[in-house]
Amino acid sequence: MEQIGSCFEEYAIFDGHLIARAEYDDGATVIDRKVIDIVHQACIRIRYLISYNFIICAKWNPLNETKYDSKIQEIIYSFTLSFSASLLYVFAEEFKRYTYYI
Repeated sequence: MEQIGSCFEEYAIFDGHLIARAEYDDGATVIDRKVIDIVHQACIRIRYLISYNFIICAKWNPLNETKYDSKIQEIIYSFTLSFSASLLYVFAEEFKRYTYYI
C-alpha cells in the first residue's frame, strides 16, 4: 500500500451475485452448482479500501512538476490523518511560477 498509495479490491456483479475478479476474467462463474456464462453480462466494480486524495490544478502549475512529487506525496498522506490543505497551499506558494508568454 505504501508504494502505490492506495489499497483497493476488484469484483463484479452479475444478476445480483457478487463475482470474484478471477471469475469475471474467466467469463464464467458457479451459481447454485451450475456454471454460468457471464461474458458481457457482469459489471466490474472497484472499491477503494482507504481514503484517497486528488489535486486538481492547471497544466502549467508547479504542482505538476515531478521534482516536487515526494514532498507533495508526504503532504497528501498527511491529509488522511488530519485535513491540512493549508500545508499544501504554503508549499505551493514557495514554487517558482512558470511564465508563459504568447
